[in-house]
Amino acid sequence: MTGQRFGTWTVASYCDFAADGHGRWNMVCDCGETCVMFGSTLRGGKARVCPECKPKRTRKQRVYVSTMSEAKRLYIDLRKR
Repeated sequence: MTGQRFGTWTVASYCDFAADGHGRWNMVCDCGETCVMFGSTLRGGKARVCPECKPKRTRKQRVYVSTMSEAKRLYIDLRKR
């Protein structure tokens, strides 16, 4: 996994095994922050953005997925009038 990217994180090197047998990896963020993460966390997509970088993201960079259909949204807007 060394050299692979997961969001803003890059895998720097292998760290060790945790007490429960899961592998841990040394990570480096684009901003320079470093930390140790479990491989399962990385592969599961749970660690994408560094806590230091997260507040810096702008509203335009976030992706909002709406589960409400356009027709239902129009209906709700009409009901508010």
